[in-house]
Amino acid sequence: MPRLISRVLVRVVVCGLILAAAGTVLSCASLKSSRPMVPMREYEKVLVGSLFADYVGNEACLSACHQHDQTAQFLQESVHGHQKVEGTEMPLVNCETCHGPGSEAIEQDFVNRNARCDTSKFIPLKSLPAAALSMLCLKCHSSYSMANMQYFPFSDHALGEVSCSDCHKLHKSSEQKLKGADISKLCMSCHDTVRADFSFSNRHPVPEGRMVCTDCHEPHGSQAPRGLVALDQKGLCVNCHGQVVGPFAWEHADVTDECTTCHSPHGSVFADMLKIQQPFLCLQCHSGHSDPGTPDSPSPIVKGAFYTRCSNCHSQIHGSDTRGPHPGSGLIQ
Repeated sequence: MPRLISRVLVRVVVCGLILAAAGTVLSCASLKSSRPMVPMREYEKVLVGSLFADYVGNEACLSACHQHDQTAQFLQESVHGHQKVEGTEMPLVNCETCHGPGSEAIEQDFVNRNARCDTSKFIPLKSLPAAALSMLCLKCHSSYSMANMQYFPFSDHALGEVSCSDCHKLHKSSEQKLKGADISKLCMSCHDTVRADFSFSNRHPVPEGRMVCTDCHEPHGSQAPRGLVALDQKGLCVNCHGQVVGPFAWEHADVTDECTTCHSPHGSVFADMLKIQQPFLCLQCHSGHSDPGTPDSPSPIVKGAFYTRCSNCHSQIHGSDTRGPHPGSGLIQ
């Protein structure tokens, strides 16, 4: 009998522990649920300067104002204007999505039809810091589109006080996505050093339009440094330059190193976009050596001399499967 009672007690204790663990798991799950500190609409009312402001829609905003007819048409024809609220014909994005609640801005229009819209009652976009401006875009783009936008708050652009509207001009036309030629032109309007590199004779074909900056860099940020579209710089280069990947029997150190150790990524005055001309580039890691030639060579090289271009002998500079004439020598065709 005592054994039976003890077994029952053990089972009760075990069941209690299981229920307690389940309750803990459920409570932890509820703690991880999404709870914004301040609803975005309330935040926008604060930016407008009045908690009594309300959203009135495009029709109310534009009914008495023809100054923005072209802008409204651009929005309607754009990718933003085509999106509708699920189950309705209401636009998902309208004027107030960016400019904030407009009830107080058009209040005088209903009293006096000759009055103009009071634009000072909208969100003061021109005076907002870059982070606040970007937040107006990220309220949609960080969750509903472009999953990589999660990296934008920590990107070089965001940290450099660059906002979404510095690159994307939504009122300019109905085409709100930048095209290839426009992308590179826009990037180089700020990145002067890069623009100078692309003026050299040895360069990636960006000025010719065969490549664009976003082929290598993600302007909204990524997991890699400098916003690279690959996890590391080496992985990015071999997407196009697969012939240098290997494996090789004799591998140069750059097989596991950064390509930019030797190459300038945008452009250079030297062949193959090298940072420094040969042999000075090679001599930064390797000591100079001579080649006395071979006994049966008709014109052996003078001892103590070496070529001005290392790649004259070591033609397979990234790696080779052919052993050279001397012990330990590789990277030769």
